Amino acid sequence: MELDGHGLVSDISNPAHRVGVSEWIAQNRGRLDVLVNNAGIYIRKSSIDYGEEERQKVFRLI
Repeated sequence: MELDGHGLVSDISNPAHRVGVSEWIAQNRGRLDVLVNNAGIYIRKSSIDYGEEERQKVFRLI
């Protein structure tokens, strides 16, 4: 069995990036078999110390 994969980095909160990834897939791969969405935000302190605004920033990505 032959395995072939490719990774892309994109900011999913940016509509132009989402379109760009879709166009790249269509032009270079033809179809999408598997998608791993590893979106996240890191705030440089313990999550127990997050304020409400920081907590909302994290949850808006989900």
